[in-house]
Amino acid sequence: IRLGFKQIFNQNSYSIYPKKGKGKINQHKFQLENFIVWNPNNTFNEGTTELSYEIEFKNTSSFGVGFSNQKTDLLFHTSFADGAPLPPGSYSFKKAGIGYESDSRKNFSMGVELYTGKYFNADFQQVVGSIIFRKQPWFTLELNGEFNKLVFPGPYGKDNLFLLASRIEVNFNTRLFWTTFIQYYTQGNNINFNSRLQWRYKPVSDFYLVYTDNYFSDPFFKNKNRALVFKLNYWLNL
Repeated sequence: IRLGFKQIFNQNSYSIYPKKGKGKINQHKFQLENFIVWNPNNTFNEGTTELSYEIEFKNTSSFGVGFSNQKTDLLFHTSFADGAPLPPGSYSFKKAGIGYESDSRKNFSMGVELYTGKYFNADFQQVVGSIIFRKQPWFTLELNGEFNKLVFPGPYGKDNLFLLASRIEVNFNTRLFWTTFIQYYTQGNNINFNSRLQWRYKPVSDFYLVYTDNYFSDPFFKNKNRALVFKLNYWLNL
């Protein structure tokens, strides 16, 4: 939480392109990012430095490694797990990661990222994955998952956080589209279902019919709320 702030961000990258026709690598990319935030009275609030290296292959797949160092001035008591809230103060923590993405041109593609290190004063591990199946031009199925393990010292507790999300797209023709999102999120104690039907009845003119449903993840599948909404856009060519 920032009660007003000033910030500065810079991103620097350097790419090496192998000679044409030599090997399977398209480029080597080195990148350095810095992000710093100050409070309105010019005292330090938060800062992050990230260094990464990525290999991009000619078949669009990629492999990368990265390292980050973050420092945060926590302004309020904050709970991240099932224990006592962390007290305000200055926290410095580091993490490292590795990732791979397969050939995105194929009907089936996937990606995975692994991270380990610290989060505030907790031991931190993270796994992120995605699977995409496409049958162009009419169908796409995307599955995403994320697992975070946090183990804080002493009375601050520990937690395992899950995020599962899917996206289904069906294009019946060039004017009628159906998209559905399903998400399971333990930290927000929420299961969300969102389905949208879009009809483009004229150029730049659309009719949307959206159904959304929210449930608790604990107690599992207890309903929170639901809604049915429609929206109509009409382009006036004045």
